[in-house]
Order: sequence, then structure tokens, then C-alpha cells
Amino acid sequence: MELISLKKNSSFSIREGWLEKAIQYIKLDSKCFSPDKGTKIFGIGSAMVKSLRFWATASGIIKFNKGEGKLTEFGEALAKEDPFLEKKNSWWLIHTNLVLNKELNPVFYYFFQSENRIFEKESLVIYLNEIFSSVQEISETSLNSDISVLFKTYVESSCMDPENNLNCPLNKLKLLKEINRKYEKVTPEYNELSAGIIMNLLMNYKDEFNLGDFIESEISPIKIFNLTRPAFYGYLDELRNKGYINLIKTAGLNTIKILKKPTIEEIIKFGE
Repeated sequence: MELISLKKNSSFSIREGWLEKAIQYIKLDSKCFSPDKGTKIFGIGSAMVKSLRFWATASGIIKFNKGEGKLTEFGEALAKEDPFLEKKNSWWLIHTNLVLNKELNPVFYYFFQSENRIFEKESLVIYLNEIFSSVQEISETSLNSDISVLFKTYVESSCMDPENNLNCPLNKLKLLKEINRKYEKVTPEYNELSAGIIMNLLMNYKDEFNLGDFIESEISPIKIFNLTRPAFYGYLDELRNKGYINLIKTAGLNTIKILKKPTIEEIIKFGE
């Protein structure tokens, strides 16, 4: 395991309007996140600028080289198809990138990789500390901070006021709820998650593969979207009916074969 990186988010979750501004301003000025420009351009404090840069990077929207940033392929697709991030598919893709970014966002990664569906904060601290301490000694304060950011990011009750810019838009995915100080993973309603988002994972795995291997892999939608197997199979049927995949059953094995790959722009618009 690589060295564990914690508290790079400066203890802030993504705020309403942040990533939209990042997409807009990076196209105008590749150095808009620099210390002498960031606070003026984004109208937020220096710690928040640092946090916004982290989230834009961890979500795969912007990449930096020697202080200069530019949109990734995903970022360019968002700028073209959904610059104001009004489409739910855009947020599902952002979520996908965040929870698979083990290097920059390890707390999110291991939380969604866990088979446990219910955590108390204390038990999550113990669980993650056991994983991370096998690599290095970590700060429990930093770990607690990142866990708090995780909950702020996904627990819907944290941001009910649509006028509050402290809201995290990822709450709208309804993947996590809090009941009596326990945090429970939630399976999204079928119409809340597009089959195109599932297709994005399938085509980024292999062109042909055993379904069981995919389900056990780190990019399994059962893990990162809290899906049940029946729900996942429902999306597979939808993709097969639309001609994107073929499901081959031989010798007791289920093999998925990718027949056509939508572009990232098409995935953003999928189902419209």
C-alpha cells in the first residue's frame, strides 16, 4: 500500500458551486489556484481555495503540472455538456472518481470498499486505523477530520437548505443516512442511477471478463454505489437490451463482452 494521505481537503467538503467555478476559471487562467490569485478569483478564503483545488483534482476534473492547471478529458466533457453540473450523471461520475481515488482520498475509498453497511463513527475510526497503521503511523485527529468530511459529503440531512452554500451536492445521491448516530449505506432507487454510469465502470474494466471477477473488483458498482446484486443485474439487462454488452453463459460462468463504448460525453447525457 502507498503512503496514506489525510486531511488534504483542509477539512472542507465540496460546496455548492465550487466545481462549476473551477471548470469555468481554469479555462480562463491556468494559474487561478495560485496563492496570489485564488482568493480573489473564487471569492473564498485561502484554505477553501486549497480545498477546492484538492476536490477538483481528486474528482478527476483538473490536473496540475508545476502550478498550472488544465481540464482533464472528463473536465472537458463536463465543460462541454454540463458546465453548471446540473445533470445527475455528472455527479455520479464525480462520486465514482472520488471513491476510487485511493491515493488522494483513502478514507472515501476504504469506506465504500468495506462490506459493512452500518458504521458508528468510532467503529469506522477503528476499522480505518487498522488498515492505515499497517502502512504508517497516522494522526487520529486527521483521520477523524476526514471521516467527518465523508459524512458531510454524503449524509443528506447535513444540507437540507437549498439556499445554503455549505451544502455538498453529493448529498443528493442519497448514498448514506444517519440514524441515532449510526451511518448506514443506502441503495439508490433504480431511477436515481443511470445505466450509463454502470457502463462507465464496465468498459473501464476489460473488454471481456468474468462477471464474478468484476463484482469482486474495486470498481464493482455493488461496492461504490451500494447496489444489491438484483439491482446490478437489472442495469446489466438494460445495457444488454440497448446493445452495449453481451452476457455469455458457458460452463457455469457468466462472461460480459463489451460491444460498444459510449464516450464520456454520451455517458453524461445517458438516459435523457
